[in-house]
Amino acid sequence: MGNLKKYMPITYVTMLIGSLALIGMPFLSGFYSKEAIIEVEHFSKLSASSYAYVCVLIGVFFTALYSFRLFFMVFHTKERMDEHTRSNLKESPWVVTLPLIALAIPSVVVGYWLAPTILSGEYFADAIRVLPIHDTVAPLVEHYEHPFTLALDAVQTLPFWLAMAGVATAYVFVVWKPELSDKTKKLLGPINHVLENKYYFDHIYINYFSAGGVALGKQFWEIDRCKTDRYLDG
Repeated sequence: MGNLKKYMPITYVTMLIGSLALIGMPFLSGFYSKEAIIEVEHFSKLSASSYAYVCVLIGVFFTALYSFRLFFMVFHTKERMDEHTRSNLKESPWVVTLPLIALAIPSVVVGYWLAPTILSGEYFADAIRVLPIHDTVAPLVEHYEHPFTLALDAVQTLPFWLAMAGVATAYVFVVWKPELSDKTKKLLGPINHVLENKYYFDHIYINYFSAGGVALGKQFWEIDRCKTDRYLDG
């Protein structure tokens, strides 16, 4: 509907915290888990680790892009609702607002709190076993003795700036120059059509796999019905 920041301030703040945590903003919970994954791939010597590292870097950009495209579109664009909808807009009731706040608080503090045990491997010690030869987390822990240092140094890393680029791109296309979105769609042409149709997976599944399963079920039902009729007649 656009401009919901004006009508739902608590939802706005909690959504902002959640979005920042999701894209791995330093000091928030999502940062420590994502930073560990990215750095492990970066320093790993296993085959295909370089490919995995590039993939997660691409994911960093697009995660920030789609997360803040949603955030900006909902809270920072022009209002797109009728007067009746506008007159009824208000903050969510407590059964929704309270869980939002309850989730936002650990999104801010839990990563910083658990980072030492997670990065050292102690948190998952009984669930995940890492052979010493493949332990690429240990050098990370030795270099960053404190979660504050790890988060502070993150502003110098490529993942951080890719995330910021994703946020900036979302802002430009949604808030500052929304007309660029339509121009980009036209420029991409068939590629955009394929993306909007989700690579046609839904179409293929519904019209072939699902429809084929229904047709096969009907065929079996018809065979069973014929056998039943012959049994009753005989």
